[in-house]
Amino acid sequence: MPAQIVTLLFTDLVGSSALLEQLGDDAGERMRRTHFGLLRDAVAEAGGEEVKNLGDGLMVAFDSGVRAVECAIAMQRAFDRHNRQPGTPRLDVRVGLHVGEPIRDEDDFFGTAVVVAKRLCDAAEGGQILASDLVRGLVASRGGFTFQSVGEVALKGMGHVPAFEVAWVPALSTPDGRLPHDPRGVRMVGRLAELADLDHDLERAAAGRLGVVLLVGEPGVGKTRLAHELLVRRAGEVIGLTARAYPLGATASLGLWVEALERHLRTLPTDELEHLCGGSVDDLAALIPAVGAIRRASLTDEPPRIRLLGGLATLLARMAERAPVVLVLDDVHLADGSSWEALNYLARNLHDSRVLLVLAARTVELGEARIASDVLLGLDQEGLLRRVTVDALNADQVRELAEIVIERPAPQALVDWVMERAQGSPLFANGLLRALIDEGADLEHPHLESLPEDLKERVAARLQHLEPQARSVLEILSVLGYRAEFGDLMRVSGKTLDELAPLLEQLVHERFISEEEQGRQLTYEIAHPLIQEAIYQSVGGARRRALHRHVARELVEADRLGAAAPHFVRAAEPGDDEAIDGLCGALAQAEVRQHHREALALLEALTELIPPGDKRWLKVLDAMPLQPEWVVDHRADAGAEIGVRVMRQCEQLLEQSSDRARLAAVKFNLGSLLAWGLGEVDEARRLVAQAIDLFAEAGDERGRMLAGSEMSYVLGLGDDEPGHEREARRVLAEARQAGDRLVELQALCSLMWAIQARGGLGESSPVTEDALAVARAEGKAYRVSYVLGQQGSVAAYQGRMADAVRKFEEAEAAYPMYRDTVGLDFLAVTRLLNGDLAGVPPCFRETVAWTGGVSRRRAIGSTAAVVALAELGRADEAAAVLALTEDAFDGRDWWGHSGLVTWSRGMFEWLSGDSRTACATLLRGGQRQVDYFQAGWGRQQFADLAEAALEAGDAHAAAWVSGVTARDSALGEGPTIQALADMAEGCARLVNGDAAAAVPRFEAAVGGFEAGAWHLYEARCRALLGRALAADDRTRAAEAIGTAAEQFAACGAAVRHGWALRALEGLGTAGRRAKTAVTGPDALTKREREVARLAAEGRSAREIAQELFIGERTVETHLANAYAKLGVSSKVELVRLAPELGL
Repeated sequence: MPAQIVTLLFTDLVGSSALLEQLGDDAGERMRRTHFGLLRDAVAEAGGEEVKNLGDGLMVAFDSGVRAVECAIAMQRAFDRHNRQPGTPRLDVRVGLHVGEPIRDEDDFFGTAVVVAKRLCDAAEGGQILASDLVRGLVASRGGFTFQSVGEVALKGMGHVPAFEVAWVPALSTPDGRLPHDPRGVRMVGRLAELADLDHDLERAAAGRLGVVLLVGEPGVGKTRLAHELLVRRAGEVIGLTARAYPLGATASLGLWVEALERHLRTLPTDELEHLCGGSVDDLAALIPAVGAIRRASLTDEPPRIRLLGGLATLLARMAERAPVVLVLDDVHLADGSSWEALNYLARNLHDSRVLLVLAARTVELGEARIASDVLLGLDQEGLLRRVTVDALNADQVRELAEIVIERPAPQALVDWVMERAQGSPLFANGLLRALIDEGADLEHPHLESLPEDLKERVAARLQHLEPQARSVLEILSVLGYRAEFGDLMRVSGKTLDELAPLLEQLVHERFISEEEQGRQLTYEIAHPLIQEAIYQSVGGARRRALHRHVARELVEADRLGAAAPHFVRAAEPGDDEAIDGLCGALAQAEVRQHHREALALLEALTELIPPGDKRWLKVLDAMPLQPEWVVDHRADAGAEIGVRVMRQCEQLLEQSSDRARLAAVKFNLGSLLAWGLGEVDEARRLVAQAIDLFAEAGDERGRMLAGSEMSYVLGLGDDEPGHEREARRVLAEARQAGDRLVELQALCSLMWAIQARGGLGESSPVTEDALAVARAEGKAYRVSYVLGQQGSVAAYQGRMADAVRKFEEAEAAYPMYRDTVGLDFLAVTRLLNGDLAGVPPCFRETVAWTGGVSRRRAIGSTAAVVALAELGRADEAAAVLALTEDAFDGRDWWGHSGLVTWSRGMFEWLSGDSRTACATLLRGGQRQVDYFQAGWGRQQFADLAEAALEAGDAHAAAWVSGVTARDSALGEGPTIQALADMAEGCARLVNGDAAAAVPRFEAAVGGFEAGAWHLYEARCRALLGRALAADDRTRAAEAIGTAAEQFAACGAAVRHGWALRALEGLGTAGRRAKTAVTGPDALTKREREVARLAAEGRSAREIAQELFIGERTVETHLANAYAKLGVSSKVELVRLAPELGL
């Protein structure tokens, strides 16, 4: 912000003291959070700088007068919206604005300009904005604002000055100017702050900034109601879409999005629907029934998922052009994997659309949903997601709810009784209160006689009072598990309109189900998932199976094969032909749409239904491509075992068959899955060799060449890197001669790996460019993303960090499911080299969430996470990831990845303080890499070994590694490759006592790493340089190590920062001066100081996040940096040393 002219904004909450006294402590604290939340949202939106919290308001500075006035108006509109909510305490805020040249002292401002702005605020009334004449003159002609003179205003100590009121108008509510009512008739309790925040989220989305809000909480706490309330309040302003995930939805491709969109699209005229779908109408017709109804005849093939996702993006973007779209997705912890992939894709591709996505999920179950955790983590890191924890109601709020239900003051005994049993759950509390009323209980002495107090037992007891036909309809809804249209219910239940309508009316009246009418469409669903679970469990086993089968048949009739599959599984005994046919149909559909996770889930279901040796396994094989892309591309990290079981069954049946082509494909698939998924390389080599012969025998040249490409990989996995490269080049030549672009692409990717594995970075570049060109020409988005990730890794190793970042961004944009590639693993290593240690573990967590666990293929990323966590000082986490990684290998060597595991073990030992053991471990890992031509991946480990050898005094190890780096085939390709050699040579010289010869080597390494943005290694070489200088020049040594300490702190390298500080202590006066400069609060940024101060007060990360309105993960990152800079290792130590540290 320029130091010359600043626009200052002051706010003040009118009557705050009286309001706090009236509300009490708890409600007053909620009011305070709401107040500052509304203010800070407006400040953030306008780009202001919060200078200080004044207790009842804020002081904010702007470098733009226009933005300052915009912020003031946004604040008043926000409080106007808040005040129009029923049952909310009224908050009136006054605002003062002035522009001038205040004196700046660190983070504060002083002088006359500040006083004038504050006095104008004091002179304003609630809801008013007063500005000085200078502000009016500065912005009136540029911002389109209306300034109304209020004459001269007496400002305390300033005399009379001209003042102007800034006019503003309230934000729109519903078309008739009234807030919409709640159709369910019971006012929501205790969610005013959350609603205000959702209103702000919607305002931002309506301005063209897509938002994603995640509501998490325990079952029955009111997440759904909160999201519904937003839609009710904004009825007429937005297009509201809703859907709920259900337990049987794992195999229904994009099921959640289909449900949300279908109900709205059905109400639209054909021409309007075609316009919204645009050029994607044929693709969407295969997915959304409402679109299929108008274009089904034009369909020929099932579109792949990349086109389906693109179609959804087009549809939502065009809908949002007409009105903001609010899409509420409930129970998303149950959503199918493809629906999560769609969320990830849409959130990134609709970022400038008027769309707000509101997700609701149960806390525990969401944490167990792997893909969900991955997608949400990515959105969180990119600032697209806001998390809201919906807490239970407190006693005051339960009292308020009770008084709404019983329509009179609630006795304390009733409040205590409900609070004890419901534990603040609105669902349980409401159910208990209504049960008391239904029974005519004494509310002064509440007790339930006829209905048990446990929810499931209560539901079961209420079911006994339903007539059989109504209960039957309810059971059908519980088995369906999702929202059903009236027509569907008629068809599934077998009842006529006249028979069904009164039954549904009764169930709505009894509050078992909810009814929603949209246009001419009526839908019904069970009121709450907990009630649905209770009803489902009450259905007898035989009837439950019969209902599932009936539902499955109806879904097959409607061509909803993925949705029918889980119902068949629930209904069937092993060997059931109808169920097997249904699952095979769903499998074929999932394969065409490239939803391999759904395909694996269906294969697993089939293993439960088809006995071993049964010929119907060949029917399963018929439902799949002979060589599925997810097998050819090695994507089945976590599902390989299922695939192996299925292929074993097919292999057994085909061994005596004359169908050589199918047997060849099965052996190919089986070999690939064994090699990549289970690490059984020898068996894989045998099977792939058989596949090559069988394809040749069957005359399938493409199959033979693809199997040859797979064999090249298998050779590499088995440590025959020369064989890997030789076979890849042979297949590439054959493919080019045959003009087979698909095989050419596979061979190019294999050759790319082989060259890079032996260290040929620059040599691999033409191969990667060829692969990228073929992948783009053939429309292979997975391979486009895959190759771009490889290019990013090469750029990082060559010290072209900006190019690396760009390549990773392109890789992510190229393919919605880019996490299927190993791009995240290469990104983790790149961040490690770049010194972004805190950014490495999230890559690992994303990968684990996406794939379902740690695998051999992903060891590049998991080993980087081990090292980063150890560098950060998070030894327990590092040990846990290391154990998972080592378990994945089970002691087997597998490509160069097993050498990386040894490297991560050695780094963990070294950073834990055992340099001698670490040196031996790192030497063992380095020797494996060199012996098996695996010098390309993780070449930083050679520099790590050199420094560890210096620490351990192992001259032999230092000399060995210096020789290895001096022979690196990539020397001359970038500053960092030479820097690694210089670092190793400097360590070798220093361990032999030749400090004078080591100094120029370390200086050169510092320059190389600095040029290549390898900041952590740059800092390490500065520390080594200081060590080499220490004997002859303590001043230069202290300067070098002091700079290293600052860089270690910036990287979050807590362990090395501590080592550097101890090294400075040994350098006398010069060292002590350098240490003082890099420790203490002055070394912290403003935000780090705020976080550290609150942590020193004993606040949790969550409490700090709420106080500062930042994410918990951001808090953890700031704390890690603060610990490193302050030289403390834990929160306990921070609290103990807070006075000494000036906190």
